[in-house]
Amino acid sequence: MKVIVKRTFYILLSLTVLVFALILLALQPSPHIKAVHQIDANFATENKNTLQRLVQTIKSVQTDESNNQPVILSVTQNEIDGLSALGHRAIPQLISNIVLIEGQGFFRLSLELPLPKLIRFLNIELTLNASQTGLDLDTAYIGSIPIPGNWLIVLAELVSENYIKKSLVFL
Repeated sequence: MKVIVKRTFYILLSLTVLVFALILLALQPSPHIKAVHQIDANFATENKNTLQRLVQTIKSVQTDESNNQPVILSVTQNEIDGLSALGHRAIPQLISNIVLIEGQGFFRLSLELPLPKLIRFLNIELTLNASQTGLDLDTAYIGSIPIPGNWLIVLAELVSENYIKKSLVFL
């Protein structure tokens, strides 16, 4: 009995240390980016229209479950900048910068959390490559933790199938 308690204690201690180490590696003292996009009333209206167009595109694909065609979303750099500004306005703690370059999208996000200075920001960086066969996501970084892109794609598919698909019906 003592051996089981001792092993359980060491396993729990190891898991606790691992979780704290991951938190320290994922959270950082400063954001990797600064807010660069500003929004005014006209810009907000354009961004709202862009967002509605994207949601409608996704909804039209989601309603036809027999259709296994990929979702094609088309946006310009100005529309992306506007959506970044709109996101920052909706969630002031969120700063995003998305750059589209021929065949690639570079995503950088920083989220300010109500934590001590040394672990205040969650920084995320990822690169999305153009692909004819589905999503091609390079290694993503959450803080200084590298995560293989294919893992994130599987996670996104699970979330999409179990949560987002059901909520889009009511939008």
